[in-house]
Amino acid sequence: MVMLKYLKNIIEKIDSHPNDAEKNKLLNELNQLLDEEQVLQLAKTMMNMADDPNIVDQTKQNSLERIQRFVRATAKPNQFQIKNGQQSKNFFPFIKNGQFLRMNISGVGGELDDYHYVIVWEVQDRRDQMLVIPTTSFKPNTTIESGMRFNIGHIDFLSEETVILLDQITSLSRKKINKHKFKDPSNSSMKPVKISKDQINRIKEGFRILGQGEITLANFILEKTRSSLPELIDYQVQFAHFHLPFKISSLTANKLVYYLYNDENNKFEINLHPTSLSNTDRKHFIRSWINATATYDSSMQLITSRTDAQWAAYQIMQTHYMHPTPEEKTTEEDERKTVGKA
Repeated sequence: MVMLKYLKNIIEKIDSHPNDAEKNKLLNELNQLLDEEQVLQLAKTMMNMADDPNIVDQTKQNSLERIQRFVRATAKPNQFQIKNGQQSKNFFPFIKNGQFLRMNISGVGGELDDYHYVIVWEVQDRRDQMLVIPTTSFKPNTTIESGMRFNIGHIDFLSEETVILLDQITSLSRKKINKHKFKDPSNSSMKPVKISKDQINRIKEGFRILGQGEITLANFILEKTRSSLPELIDYQVQFAHFHLPFKISSLTANKLVYYLYNDENNKFEINLHPTSLSNTDRKHFIRSWINATATYDSSMQLITSRTDAQWAAYQIMQTHYMHPTPEEKTTEEDERKTVGKA
């Protein structure tokens, strides 16, 4: 009954159309649709959709918009490159690994949806689907980084810094490409944009976390150095290591010596200071330091920069160090000499 009422409303709207030619065209299209059993089943399904009371943005309207984006992408014809006046088997436009794209995505539930910027990780000229890594823009006051969500900085001439969402890597059709060239502000020309070699290597480090189960320096300090708080010997350099995988050179109760992959010659030290904090409180202070963000007033004027907020949180954490006794200090100095000889 609901379906019949819905169809009746459609017919009445078409019948009231002021243009007779357009009205007849719409009626013919409707008749063709009614002859398709799958279309009728789809219409019934859409009629039974309802808002999800538990998730704000998963409404019937939102679901219908997703379906519409999917249908438009599906109906979009494939395009192929022309070589020597003949259509080749290579898809058009020509897309390269590492290229930055804007795509129009139709996801289900909590999947990626609507317009999203992605980095093409793997593409082949004769395949429709591409392996892509979704991204988002870096926001000093809200972005929280991790081993699989990290800032790779500016991509080429783009104005905003880019955060990789490696945990959302997915395969998408070329039909969902919305934009493959961007305006170069230096000359206003439209150009393809690609990530740099250093940015590619940074993403590969992330795959050590995603695919090989390695942990970041931050997670190691949180989970494996209980009853102690860290002190970075070279703060400016080492803070940037927190969301990277690493290799341990040596580890004692008072010191971690480590190095980064592909850089075994440069070793870094972190002093591990004992603390009387509970493990829960210890983790709280470490996370408050690592995840500190910028603050702005109501008019979006900067109050505290992200770097300053992190430094302030680091200093607060340091007040919870337990100072060693003279005997413990002597032992610590002996260990330092041993590490130095090694």
